Parts: sequence; C-alpha cells; structure tokens
Amino acid sequence: MAGDPPDILIQPVCPQISTLDFHRAHAAIAAGQLAVEKKMDELLPLVRTNI
Repeated sequence: MAGDPPDILIQPVCPQISTLDFHRAHAAIAAGQLAVEKKMDELLPLVRTNI
C-alpha cells in the first residue's frame, strides 16, 4: 500500500469480532456500514468522478 496508497481507507471498528466469527456477520456488516457512512463525504466525490 505504501507504493500505491488507497484513495480512502475504511477501517470498521469491531474488536469483538474475529475472522472466524461467521455467526456474527450481522455485527460485522453493521460496523462496515457505519464506517462507510462516516467516510461518505470523502467517498461521494470519488464515485461521481469515476463513473
């Protein structure tokens, strides 16, 4: 990533969920949705210019 950094890095906060907690998918998805909503102001200009 150092050579080609992302335009935006979205990092959901979900310390209570590990990689094998498939039964907690709803919580992981909710954390991801919240993380995206927090970055929406940065995301929208990129989406609109790259369509």
